[in-house]
Amino acid sequence: MASVAAGVLGSVPSALAETKNVTLSGVSGPSSKSDPRIRQAFNLRHTAALADSKVPAAPHTTNGEEQLYSDHSGSYSKPLLQDDICLVNQAAWTSFKKALNSGKMSDFGAIILGGTRTLNGPQASYAFDLEALDSTQFGNAPAIGDPSGPAIVPPFDTVVSSAYGTQLIEMYWASLLRDVAFTDYASNATAAAAAAELGAQPDYRGPRDSSGNVTPDLLVPRRFPG
Repeated sequence: MASVAAGVLGSVPSALAETKNVTLSGVSGPSSKSDPRIRQAFNLRHTAALADSKVPAAPHTTNGEEQLYSDHSGSYSKPLLQDDICLVNQAAWTSFKKALNSGKMSDFGAIILGGTRTLNGPQASYAFDLEALDSTQFGNAPAIGDPSGPAIVPPFDTVVSSAYGTQLIEMYWASLLRDVAFTDYASNATAAAAAAELGAQPDYRGPRDSSGNVTPDLLVPRRFPG
């Protein structure tokens, strides 16, 4: 749900924008009589927080499929009420989008689901992390005017692209290798077959060796820095 909210929204919900801000104005930090390590910890955290706050928000664009498919068949709708296979109920979709745009608990509770199971942590994308940059500072490109900005997180591949098909191939191989330890990949026949097929895909974006081949040791991809 966290990635869904980020992909569909592109802006902070109004309910969260009204949250009271906590500032450091008037905060002098630990007393000079405090333990030296406590003072050092405060200074390190304060300095890091100030540095992180200077990184602007990065652009967050979608892959355009919500607008491309009027029946929303290209958008995430797994838990919602469905009218047919891969066809989400329009009222359910509207309730889902309303919740994403408002951020309100009441709207999340009113999402029309397709079964008795409830959503698991649907508002997690609105939480703040107390370490490193905030999620809004990571986008599909470095922020304008800041070429040294945070890691690039590209929009998801479209469902009709060969790159998406390559992702499916990778996911199926990952399923077959679920019970194989990473340390056994080099001698495992299934890992060798997975490496061979993925290496033949032009759109495979996982790591390759100096000869351009995918080896069993390279099957755990790192798609972008960080």
